[in-house]
Amino acid sequence: MGIKRTGPAVFFLIMLMPVLTYALNVESGRVRLEINEKTGSFSLFSLAEKEGQPLSLLYSDDPRTSYFSIAVNNRIYNLPESSDFRREIINEKGQPRIVWTSGRLEVRQEFRIIRSVSSEVNNGLAMSLRIRNISSQKLTVGLRYLLDTYLGENRGSHFVSSENRSINGETVLKAPYPRYILSPREHSADSGLMLMLNVPGVTLPDSVVFANWKRLNESSWSYDVSTSRSFSNPPYSINDSAIALYFDPQPLQPGDERVIDLAFGSYAQGGYLPASQNVNDKIADILSQETETGDPEQEVALVRELIAEIDLLMETEQKVPEEKIQMLRQLLETLKARKADFED
Repeated sequence: MGIKRTGPAVFFLIMLMPVLTYALNVESGRVRLEINEKTGSFSLFSLAEKEGQPLSLLYSDDPRTSYFSIAVNNRIYNLPESSDFRREIINEKGQPRIVWTSGRLEVRQEFRIIRSVSSEVNNGLAMSLRIRNISSQKLTVGLRYLLDTYLGENRGSHFVSSENRSINGETVLKAPYPRYILSPREHSADSGLMLMLNVPGVTLPDSVVFANWKRLNESSWSYDVSTSRSFSNPPYSINDSAIALYFDPQPLQPGDERVIDLAFGSYAQGGYLPASQNVNDKIADILSQETETGDPEQEVALVRELIAEIDLLMETEQKVPEEKIQMLRQLLETLKARKADFED
């Protein structure tokens, strides 16, 4: 798990501090999400390990080491640490969100427990970062997410791609990306943190950087990769790897929103497809309504959105489960009945 993220004096002081728990916990299936209400940081645990003990998928001794930064007109804000943003944590029906608000931006960090293609129960996490310009002026906004990984630090390979490429030192990836990156657990090639990159429902980053956590943390934003460097930064940060996802700054007009969708969880055959679960949710919403909305344009817009997401799902190589086919058939009959209602 890397040695050492802080100097000895700072580490000693941290150990003396009382441990206070301010956690919002959401547990479903084989995954548990813990959000620290004092810091806005989170931990993600897999509950399906053979040893019977929950496995933290990111470094959890101090969850604040995984965080996102916002670049606004070339100024960098680390939201959990910034006094420019106030924080509110909301939990609605097991789907928590953190709302960060400044005088110019509203950033909604939304969490949704999901399941992988091959699983019948929840085992992963989808996260949406919605950045809205609430000012009266155009802004240029980008985002960097630093993920403090640790599971691969005791193996020969810190990271392995879906194309079976090992990453053992500083590396930068650009499109086309592999389907996913795995931070593999010790002595196991099919266990660990699975970060989806190139699948429907996940926003493609502009670049992905693998480097020492301390170097990335101290870089604030841009980072010059040196392929000759390892994941160590002596003397306090040894064999300590991390991933930084970069979403480059883009113009954001007043009232406009930029959405960045991520998905990760414990390793699972077939990986995670957030778009697939979105389709399920929307089908369920439509089927729960006994009558049409009364607005033909709204009905047509909803159907078009649903078809677009189903098209994305069909681009994958995974077999569509029989239960989903049955839901689609039921949906088709419902839509036929609504069409008849509008024609009457």
